[in-house]
Amino acid sequence: MRILVGTMEICRHVHDLGVAFRALGHDVDTAVVGKSPFYQDLPYDYLINPIRHHNLLSAVVQNPLGALIELPDELLTLRRLLTDYDVYVFQFARSLLPLNQDYPILKQQGKKIISLFNGSDIRHWSAAEPVAASFGYQIPEMCREEPYRDLKARLTNLRMAERYADAIFSLPFQSELAVRPYWHFFLPFDLGLYDHRIPARDIPVVVHAPSRRKFKGTDRFLAVMDRLRDEGVQFELKLLEGVANAQVIRELVDADVVLDELNSPHYAMLALEGMATGCAVVAGTHFGYVPMQGRAPIVNVRPDTLYDQVKELLTNKEFRLNHARRGRPFVAAVHSHIDVAASMLSKLEPRDGYFDYYPSFVSRQYEVPAGEQIDDGLQRLTAQIIQRHGLPQDVAPESLVERGLMAEGALTPDKPILRWRPAATFGVEEHSWGWAPNEQGTAAVDSVYLVTHLVDKALEALDRGDSAEAAVILQQCIERYQADPGAFSDPLVLTALGRLAIELDHNDAAVAMLVQAHQADPSNGEAVRAIEALVGKQAA
Repeated sequence: MRILVGTMEICRHVHDLGVAFRALGHDVDTAVVGKSPFYQDLPYDYLINPIRHHNLLSAVVQNPLGALIELPDELLTLRRLLTDYDVYVFQFARSLLPLNQDYPILKQQGKKIISLFNGSDIRHWSAAEPVAASFGYQIPEMCREEPYRDLKARLTNLRMAERYADAIFSLPFQSELAVRPYWHFFLPFDLGLYDHRIPARDIPVVVHAPSRRKFKGTDRFLAVMDRLRDEGVQFELKLLEGVANAQVIRELVDADVVLDELNSPHYAMLALEGMATGCAVVAGTHFGYVPMQGRAPIVNVRPDTLYDQVKELLTNKEFRLNHARRGRPFVAAVHSHIDVAASMLSKLEPRDGYFDYYPSFVSRQYEVPAGEQIDDGLQRLTAQIIQRHGLPQDVAPESLVERGLMAEGALTPDKPILRWRPAATFGVEEHSWGWAPNEQGTAAVDSVYLVTHLVDKALEALDRGDSAEAAVILQQCIERYQADPGAFSDPLVLTALGRLAIELDHNDAAVAMLVQAHQADPSNGEAVRAIEALVGKQAA
């Protein structure tokens, strides 16, 4: 396949995923809006300007002949970027055009889109604050400051991906505004780039390298280190700010301890770099907040345990070495950039099993903050996403309309909404953000995801006017249904398939599916109405 990876470099993910996809045998280009100041040495295939791209397209619309005369090279490059790839991997909600306007253009061509979210691209204080509080966390005050307080921007970033992307990778502590299920974003890591050394000093060297102090909890880290120094605990502290990543790595190879971040329930890139280079790592993790994260050998801290845990790490050499020895094998097992890239591509294909995360905060309780209003376009996007990807079983769509989250009348009345199984059916707890079906590793796997994925692909094909592709996909569903009718246990899924079969004139299969749906749930009026519609169609 031809793959384009872009367009915002965060923690060298764009570059390293490009390397990984190439190692898997794909033809890959990378495109970024500008080089990160921390990774100036990394090469990319394209340096792009989405606003310039938008202006080019506007020039074509306003003056086609003049644009073709004056801007041929630029237009040809933009055309290549928008048409020449099979899969597009976009990070930090940045694509080839402003506001991800190219998403529908790419989908109209049948392209695959993978969206990777990193944090402040989709996190908004109005949702993050109450969810974090339920786990005893406080979000940094800067989340309420510009540009982070712009609700429309964050909702646009998220909803465009939820509507058009084929796979979304994110984490619960940044996806509080999500309405569509998504996959866990395992940070890709090229372990071969990192030397490994465990100095085993008696007096440890400690590194802290914050990108943004308020997000990383730097002030609290430094206060604890000052207190320990005053008490006579011996260590050497290196605070690295605004320096290139290559210099940070050199310091880590010669360090004993890394202080990653305190305000997050999940370890970050610096933690992985510390483990890879042979350091013991201090970070905050919470397995209820982010259930699918790997069980990293990290010294897990919270504000109230920070002092005791860091003191133990600095004064107990064996404790420190035990964590340092286990770090690199963990990174290799969980975060290999090649394994992460392969997993991303695998999520583009129909497969049995469930998503990693099912978000429920927005559907159940989110309130638009005072002084804010979600515009009609975003409300309609939300309706389209819910129409295609569903809601928790006990959530009434009308409640989202009442809270100003979804436009009234935007759902198609005669199309059923997929309902997700409750957390309890998987033997897991529903948290404030939602639930992870595989959290306990014991959830039974069935065909619900496979079938809904196929239906989604068929609907996409119909949206593009490609009834031939939709018919091929429907035939896969019919064959699977005929081989194992019991695998199709959800009445709403059966109803959706039945309606699709009617639309594509597979009437016998439609009748069988709709009758089974009605028998499984006699209160399912959608199945009855679909059968009546079929009878009316045949009579006509």
